[in-house]
Amino acid sequence: MDEKKTINKKKFDIKGMSCSACSSNITRTVSNIKGVKDVNVSLLNNDMIVEYDDSISSETIMQKVLQIGYGISEKTDRNQLKSNKLRPRLITSIILFIPLFYLSMSSMLKLPLPSIVRDNYSIFLIEQLVLVLGLVIVNFEFYQSGFKSLFKLKPNMNSLIAISSSAAIIYGIYILILNIVSRDSLLEINGDLYFESAGMILTLITFGKYLEQNAKNKTTDSISKLIDMSPKTATILIDGIETKVNIENVKENNVIIVKTGELIPADGVIIEGNASIDEATLTGESLSIDKKEGDNVFKTTIVKSGYIIIKALKVGKDTAFDKIIKLIEEASSSKAPISRLADKISLIFVPSVIFISLIAMGIWLLVGEKFNFALAIAISVLVISCPCALGLATPTAIMVSTGVAAKNHILVKNAEALENLQKVDTVVMDKTGTITKGIPKLIDLINFDFPLEKLKGYLLSLEKMSDHPLSKGIISSFSNENIESLKVHDFKYLFGQGLKGVINNNSILIGNVSLLESNNVSINSKKDLLKQYEEEGKTTLLISENDRIIGLVTLRDEIKKTSLRAINEFKKREIDVIMISGDSITNSQVIAKEVNIDNVYANVFPDEKEKIISKLQQEGKFVAFIGDGVNDAVALTRADVAIAIGSGTDVAIECADVILVRNELMDAVEAYRLSKKTITIIKENLFWAFFYNILLIPLAAGVFYVIWGILLKPMYAALAMSISSLFVVTNALRIKKFKILSNERNDSKMIKEVKIEGMMCEHCKRNVEKALSNIKDADVVVDLSNKTATIMSEKTIDEKEIKKLITNAGYKIVSIK
Repeated sequence: MDEKKTINKKKFDIKGMSCSACSSNITRTVSNIKGVKDVNVSLLNNDMIVEYDDSISSETIMQKVLQIGYGISEKTDRNQLKSNKLRPRLITSIILFIPLFYLSMSSMLKLPLPSIVRDNYSIFLIEQLVLVLGLVIVNFEFYQSGFKSLFKLKPNMNSLIAISSSAAIIYGIYILILNIVSRDSLLEINGDLYFESAGMILTLITFGKYLEQNAKNKTTDSISKLIDMSPKTATILIDGIETKVNIENVKENNVIIVKTGELIPADGVIIEGNASIDEATLTGESLSIDKKEGDNVFKTTIVKSGYIIIKALKVGKDTAFDKIIKLIEEASSSKAPISRLADKISLIFVPSVIFISLIAMGIWLLVGEKFNFALAIAISVLVISCPCALGLATPTAIMVSTGVAAKNHILVKNAEALENLQKVDTVVMDKTGTITKGIPKLIDLINFDFPLEKLKGYLLSLEKMSDHPLSKGIISSFSNENIESLKVHDFKYLFGQGLKGVINNNSILIGNVSLLESNNVSINSKKDLLKQYEEEGKTTLLISENDRIIGLVTLRDEIKKTSLRAINEFKKREIDVIMISGDSITNSQVIAKEVNIDNVYANVFPDEKEKIISKLQQEGKFVAFIGDGVNDAVALTRADVAIAIGSGTDVAIECADVILVRNELMDAVEAYRLSKKTITIIKENLFWAFFYNILLIPLAAGVFYVIWGILLKPMYAALAMSISSLFVVTNALRIKKFKILSNERNDSKMIKEVKIEGMMCEHCKRNVEKALSNIKDADVVVDLSNKTATIMSEKTIDEKEIKKLITNAGYKIVSIK
């Protein structure tokens, strides 16, 4: 029997990738290494994620990548600032190109030149050669990567640049040598030299790459902003002394002090104090939550008021916040199925372009054109055909989309899920915790010839032994009452029925009809009452003592505020909505009617949900299942798109494709809409990439010159290629303008938006938050990028108080709306 091998997952930085052919070549090379299980190369992030077993090492993978002409190193710092390293290279290229262009155009434009240059053609050529060789040295990466890939028979975009510019330079050197050897003073500047074309190609492509990198950096803004939310320092308690340390130095079990206005630096538990905590960074909830000793707290959440001492349970990359960031990063780097077409094409595209350029050159020579004309044609074909746009068409859109989703507290696990969402025609959703809040509220408590307080004692004592949602609802309802907790013996939880135990030698049952009947307790006298409550959509639990019914309790799960709207939005988009519930048919139908659902499956056990989804798929439906991500794991796995609805601290990442952190069903609609927009943008990008090449390759090859006399010079080809790549990236950035539908969260609140002058950094943001936290019964959200603070409250907000607090904090108010 083979020994089970450990699977490792590592991220690498890749240097020298320039197009989809590069990413495809690296993917194919690494995939062919024995022991590699999965490879994901991101042209957008210039990185690679590899899953491999312990039969190989990361060094083996790195060596293979180096052999095909790319730089590689292990990725260590996720928070590294994304500066544009092409800036110095671009500036140097421009400085060298300006005199080169001046020299080459001087004759045509009648520009003045020193007599020594004007009267000596060899010096004139040598000066241009020196300048263009300077450009080659500055942009040597194109040649290093391009020729190395070409010699390995895996040419990429850099190969096209290297071949085309080298051909122009070599031809110029050939003319220079001829001039020196012949010493023919009649040789004139006649536009047949291509030193300036080679220089223009290198400079324009570097400029295009610079703009492209700037645009690509913008696609990661949402992720960068999330990372910036992480606290930088923490105050830990050592031997009773407060010590401020960098966040990297916080360890498990450290005792940490967090004061008003500060970010919590780790996931932990409160061991002293209480506080009102804003968890919007994780859950999106605008309302603060009051927490006390014994409650859990999470990294990046803010203490709005109060003082707590916590014990760190999870730090660094183990925290819920960091796991969310990791999930977003992996999703933004993953590939959608729609991108496979571009990957396949890119593998044959570059070799085909080289072949077309040679054929075009040969044809023009055969029809009698001069060598320099045919050479210009070949160079133009090589330059115009850069597959950059093809390679960037999908990943840029995926990156922006996952960032926008994360900003709205929707976590998309991978690009495939993002693509599949827009295909959904049927949404199946669990009732409890998805459509409803998941914690039932106690409605009725009735005693039958039995002391009410004693009945409450039985009820509370047994329910405390269970963590069932119904138990939590009952316990919550009694939280303000002083009820004596009784000792319970022989406690049992009977799945699907209820609770059983012995209190003071009395056998106590709390549960449904099935539980009481199986224990020989007659329910005949209560049937009419039970039917009435069932028709009202209430869940009824009977309570018996020694074979006699002594009372009953009814509960009802409240419908979430946005559930009805979300279901109507799905229906508006012609998506069928189906509700599944383990509750009774009557109860389920009552809830379904309230939220406008016609198709209901009731009395469904967890394992039966998967069968329902499978049946729908057999009917040709593309199904999304929305559940709580834990009890519905089997159904989530079966669905075409698995959507887990739950808090950011308890998400079923393993079985869900999409996680709705805010517990809002409306966010499932937003995810669907975002998927639709993203795929539309991707299709536009792919269309442009294909259309661009289909139209401009014939133009560059001189086809339109034969018909209309239109010819594309190499320098214009370089410009067109750069614009094409930039277009694809900027088109993807349009996803950033995606607007979520109003989810009516704050309809009952008074909202004030304050424009603040002087708020420049995260430190300023925290100062403003701390100042405004003094407004009683209000929640504050500060947006540093827009220089605004949004204040929400159920009560009237005093503008004078706002002005006073902001001014005292050292900032100026521009406006209050």
